[in-house]
Amino acid sequence: MPNLVRSIVAFWLFLGPTPASIGSERFGDIEVHAEFPRNRDLPHGYLEYWISVVNHSSVSAHEVTLIIPKDKASGHLRSISRSVVVGPSERMVVSLWQPSVRMMGENMTLAVDGEEQRDAVSMEITRDPFPTRRPVPEPLRLVSSSVGNEYRQGAINSKNLEWWRELIPFIASDPPISKWSEHWFTYSSFDGVVVTSGEWKEAPPAVKSALWRYVECGGSLFILGPGEVPSGWRGRTETQSGLSISYLGFGVQVSSGELDIDRLSADQLSILKKHWYQSYNPWRGRLDLEEANRVFPVVANLDVPVRALLLVILLFVVVIGPVNLLVLSRMRRRVWLLWTIPAVSAATCLAVSVTAIWSEGWTARVRSATLTVLDEDSQRAATLGWMAFYSPLTSGGGLHFSYDTELTPQIARDISGPGWRSLDWTRDQHLSAGWIQARVPAHFMIRRGEQRRERLGIQAQDGKLISVVNGLGSAIQTVWVADAEGRIYSAASVPAGAKAPLLPDRIAPNAAGTASALRATFASSWIESIEAVAAHPERFMLPHSYVALLDDTPFAEPGLPEKGTKRADRTLVYGILKGLGP
Repeated sequence: MPNLVRSIVAFWLFLGPTPASIGSERFGDIEVHAEFPRNRDLPHGYLEYWISVVNHSSVSAHEVTLIIPKDKASGHLRSISRSVVVGPSERMVVSLWQPSVRMMGENMTLAVDGEEQRDAVSMEITRDPFPTRRPVPEPLRLVSSSVGNEYRQGAINSKNLEWWRELIPFIASDPPISKWSEHWFTYSSFDGVVVTSGEWKEAPPAVKSALWRYVECGGSLFILGPGEVPSGWRGRTETQSGLSISYLGFGVQVSSGELDIDRLSADQLSILKKHWYQSYNPWRGRLDLEEANRVFPVVANLDVPVRALLLVILLFVVVIGPVNLLVLSRMRRRVWLLWTIPAVSAATCLAVSVTAIWSEGWTARVRSATLTVLDEDSQRAATLGWMAFYSPLTSGGGLHFSYDTELTPQIARDISGPGWRSLDWTRDQHLSAGWIQARVPAHFMIRRGEQRRERLGIQAQDGKLISVVNGLGSAIQTVWVADAEGRIYSAASVPAGAKAPLLPDRIAPNAAGTASALRATFASSWIESIEAVAAHPERFMLPHSYVALLDDTPFAEPGLPEKGTKRADRTLVYGILKGLGP
């Protein structure tokens, strides 16, 4: 009975509606309405702020810059901003996303035509993604309004209270699914999304696409009732304990078919719980600077050369003091101390600077390890991996990524003090200041979901694969292709756009993968998973699939300009072929 009471209380606490808070203000011709979610202490993913901007002038356009927060406090992130041009009598909705980085402060300010306004839009901004308030971190689910409202009384009177216990903790969405976001970032903070089949049928195509992209990037979607699956993934569907489980990219879509909530068995609940935890596993902990560089090194040694510095300081003190004074005394030119001391100081500084430049150079270093799942039929790509940056000098231009790339910085949670990092969303995802500091490595876990047209051209003859045309946009080091029977052919050193013969692979002659293999790579160490796919591609391949090891990384942005940057990329593409013709 105590467990029942606790479950009911927890159910009401989490099921209660969590509407966005709204702030509103007028600045001359410009009126701003800001909506921001109350659930801000999410351990990973991006948090979306919706700002409605209205231009009441019928003749003049205005450039509006939105800045969050106005009143800053401690944290890792100083501000998020975005500039838009609002035409005469125009109304637009602008999204700003906050990565899983601690940001403390309140209110939003804006600048109109370059002039920052004194007043602020009332907003609660503080976000602490580190799970200090949850002693035992658990996956977090987003449930639709139907699940949150229609079954509210049913859960209390339900014969299957275990279902509701497993669903907690979750956040109930107030808006209907037709009003849900069309960008997958909005769902990236959740380890599972739960909707009914009726809602799924009514969902706009753009919302379905965003949710499928969320799934392909490692999320979990549970449809209460029958559910549809994208055509490219129908061959990767299996049935477990009466549940239809479809593996989409790195994620999973589960449908209950005709089963009612009250009829879900313990085995079925266990399957759902397993997939929720698999979506949560990569975010269980953050690494500090030294640990991240140990796991994914971008520079060989982070240690400060203490002995060398002490020797330089000691030599400097001896030369500028006793030696300098002794020599000038013998020369009877003690007055020269006025220029020899600055001269020796300048020479020492120059020597130290030249030594540092000589040892590391001017060139920034970028290292990446990525795995991309490319569905050629739907022209969708999902990428996961790590990127690391190191520069001898502070980068003035910052880092640039697209609107499709989620970044999880590896920042120690115990760093405090005023934030110095800035993020601007005007033209792209611009990590504008504070992210790349001189001689300090920066590491990111990355996810990206996007539309891509790259593909391999496969030619078959007499039931055998004979050649491949490289249409992946980068030179291929090695490619393994499985035909309809699972027989593996391979080719090596294929330039971009070139054609090469395919020969039966003697080391790994047959595909031995499972539908859930890619899902398992997401739930474990991404770096180790990428190396495992490269070492034994046959263990992950199914018929009509391929694995390609590329020279470059066309499916992940470089972050820094290519010119003047030294790169080390490990790029794997797991492709699902559109078809094998004669």
